[in-house]
Amino acid sequence: CVGPVTSPQLADDEGHTHTLAISVAQINTGGTSVGFQTSLNGHRHTVTLVTADFAMLRVGIAVTKQSSTNSGHFHMYRIECTGS
Repeated sequence: CVGPVTSPQLADDEGHTHTLAISVAQINTGGTSVGFQTSLNGHRHTVTLVTADFAMLRVGIAVTKQSSTNSGHFHMYRIECTGS
C-alpha cells in the first residue's frame, strides 16, 4: 500500500456519511485486531480490521466491513488499498 486509505461508507438510507481513514503505516504494520473510529453528527462508529483483512489489503484485495451499531444504525465500508 503506497497511500492512505480514505473510505466513505457504502450508500445507505441513513441520511449522512461517515468516512473511514487508515494510514499506510497502519495497513502495512497490521495487527491482530485494530479498531478505527469515524465520528459525525455527535455519534461514532468503529470498524475493526483483523490480521487477514490487513493481509488482503496489502496484496490489493478489497475488504467489506460492517461498523459498530450506534444511534440505532450501522454502516458498511468497502476498504481497498491503492498502489499495492
